[in-house]
Amino acid sequence: MKLDSDNEKAEVGYWIGKPFWGKGYITEALKAILAFGFDKLQLNRIEAHHLDFNEASGAVLMKVGMRHEGILRKHVKKNGEFYDIVLFGLISQDYKVQLSKDF
Repeated sequence: MKLDSDNEKAEVGYWIGKPFWGKGYITEALKAILAFGFDKLQLNRIEAHHLDFNEASGAVLMKVGMRHEGILRKHVKKNGEFYDIVLFGLISQDYKVQLSKDF
């Protein structure tokens, strides 16, 4: 987690090996990170991003309530090729609404 306390926000990132894909580990970890960030650290915003071709990561981010916010075109270079980055974010007020709907 990359914390920017001046702006009360953080960036979360993750990587998981192929043998562990599809088991729900990232979903559960992100839920815990969101709870910690919003409830304990009192953050206003938590964001995450993924490479455009990694649609599974986008699905996980949406599953935990993050919203698609945009695309950073040709933002990173990997193995000699430029890729778009897909940006997701969640703000504290939306997180609180989301929690109230879960109960």
